[in-house]
Amino acid sequence: MFRLPQELSCIMALLQNNYTQWLAVGLLLGVGFLEPLLWLLGLVGIGYFLYLALETEVKARTKLIGAGLAWTIKYLCSLLWFWSAYPIDWLAVELGGIQIALIFAYWFTASLWLGFGGVYVVGISLLLKRFGSLTKTYLYILMPLLWVSGELFGSIAFSVITFGPGSTITPAFSFGYVGYLVGEHNLFLQLSQFGGVYFLSMVAVAIPVTFLLIKKVQKTAPVLLVALFLYGTGFLFSPATDTTYSEAHYVITIDTQFDVKELRDRNNAGVNEELNKAVASALEFEPDYIILPEDSRLFDQNSSVGTAKARFQLEFNNPQVILIDSGRYNQPGVEGSYLQTFIYDGDNPVGRVQKRYLVPQGEYMPTLYVNTLSLLGYGHIVDRVSQSISFRVGTESDQSVLSDQTPGVLFCFESVNPLGVREIMNERSSVPFIAHPISHAWFHEPQQLWSQLDTMLQIQAIWNGQYIISSGGHVAGALYTPEGSIIQPQTIASGDGWTIRESYIPKQ
Repeated sequence: MFRLPQELSCIMALLQNNYTQWLAVGLLLGVGFLEPLLWLLGLVGIGYFLYLALETEVKARTKLIGAGLAWTIKYLCSLLWFWSAYPIDWLAVELGGIQIALIFAYWFTASLWLGFGGVYVVGISLLLKRFGSLTKTYLYILMPLLWVSGELFGSIAFSVITFGPGSTITPAFSFGYVGYLVGEHNLFLQLSQFGGVYFLSMVAVAIPVTFLLIKKVQKTAPVLLVALFLYGTGFLFSPATDTTYSEAHYVITIDTQFDVKELRDRNNAGVNEELNKAVASALEFEPDYIILPEDSRLFDQNSSVGTAKARFQLEFNNPQVILIDSGRYNQPGVEGSYLQTFIYDGDNPVGRVQKRYLVPQGEYMPTLYVNTLSLLGYGHIVDRVSQSISFRVGTESDQSVLSDQTPGVLFCFESVNPLGVREIMNERSSVPFIAHPISHAWFHEPQQLWSQLDTMLQIQAIWNGQYIISSGGHVAGALYTPEGSIIQPQTIASGDGWTIRESYIPKQ
């Protein structure tokens, strides 16, 4: 009798192991977040996940652990950009070797909390099968909705476990949603107008579900041909861009690349002088709007509004422009800080709203992590780090108080909330456009993060029918159109650490 070599037999046995298969599922689900061109493998991973969850006869415990493993790996891939924060040079404290352990802990545990969504999907499907007496066919049909609810569950679990003084219980953290994978397909991207990334996630699951329901044909070739057709059509079409508008807002964005260590000291004369030069240069073009990166602090948020405005008018000869700045605001008697806009509008009242969604990566310290580090003997580091990242969710975040000519303001990382723009539109019936001030000074060229954020903003622009324009610190801003295209604004001036770019946004 023919026998396989011992090494090959071990490999075959390993491939047949349930947990090895779940691990493979996780890699298939996550690889598209590492390389967008491989997004189709994510759909293969969804199909494999559903096969293991609904078709195999193994213990429920094995399925639950396997599902958690697969989704954790998916999020480990999606959040690999955490490592672009190394070395951490944006804190006012030197962390030394512990920073590697801290980044790993944030990366792994964040993925683990989000991975609970996979356990939820399999757990609910097992309950429906047992107590609801649903057939596999009905479970497959329900799976798109169940999958989306699992992604939401994972996001909520993440917000619960990373709860702290600067957080809320919310499903806003949407990294790793499979809808972003199909968003890489130019035609599927347009479907986001029906429900944003939530609808796209349903589409992503519905495609392999369809294949699994018709797999009774037992023929591989047609399935491969259809898959190749789906993949290929994504390159045939690109989002259209309307350039035939008769009236437009003239918008200038200022991107900055100031040294991170100098940014720590906001009394640094060099940074402040260069920022003033950038604003003065931008005003020479007589724009309708100027947008600065998040936390630029052109205006002193902690002085009186009238004083800060009068100083600006005196220095720049009372310009009639809408300028969007933001910075740290310390409310008397309240521990921590708010991230707040200062929207200058000529002789009109100043507009101020506060950031409503914060992320634990660099805006607040989760209570669980604070207590754990303190128990491990790093309480002194926690105390010093907390001085730099002690932001709180704004108590004055309602943007209905802003004037009609003021853009909606989507702060940095609020774009990861799929409802970020929609919440603004619920507060204001119409806006000229959405201004998106951002700062990526935490990171060092996070290409993977930028790719995912681009897709998130494309989807939000399409879903809400809004132009979104970003202005970045340590990242180049861009214009996202309601058709789904991304336009790089034209550079018109530059200086030491700053670049001025112009865009024309159609009046709606």
